[in-house]
Amino acid sequence: TIDGENQTLNPASGYLPEIKAIFMQFYSNTTIDDMEIINIGATGLGVDMPLNCYITRNVVDNCGRLATVGALGASGIGLGTGAWDSEPIFVSQNICTNNKNYGIFFEPQGSGNAQDAICAHNTCIGNYAGIADCGIEGLLTQGNSLRNNVHGFLMYPGTNGAGKPGRRGRLEGNVIRNNSQNGVSAICDKNDPLTGQY
Repeated sequence: TIDGENQTLNPASGYLPEIKAIFMQFYSNTTIDDMEIINIGATGLGVDMPLNCYITRNVVDNCGRLATVGALGASGIGLGTGAWDSEPIFVSQNICTNNKNYGIFFEPQGSGNAQDAICAHNTCIGNYAGIADCGIEGLLTQGNSLRNNVHGFLMYPGTNGAGKPGRRGRLEGNVIRNNSQNGVSAICDKNDPLTGQY
């Protein structure tokens, strides 16, 4: 267990997106499995630029608790992408509840729109959005339970504003219900052309 219950706002600058449970960049051949990540001030699991990685069977609850909705990060599982054209990662069988922004989200960090992310068989309840595609290429979102969020599945430029969502992704076989605004939402005012849509 990583419990951030004693994390506080910075006296000088307030909320800092760096207050995470786990932070890594440019990691490869890695499995993050069977952890409990709770009460983190910013994003619980904030890991960027994966290569051949697995994030499985974790419980992630009440992360981003020091932030307001829309602040940088402030989510359960936040996956930055974009170092390579292919960044294979499987995000599966996680339980993500009551996180400030997103239960799980994928967000470009660099100039690329990385491919080969699979987000399957997770449960996301009580977040602002259960799962969010913030502009990566070909996200496969399959077989998840997305309930009692504000938005079940959200396509949005991301908390850093770097992405344009909707690039050849697939959303299939999910249970999306009892979300207070929309089951599936696409919110983006960027006008650069998409290479393909959901």
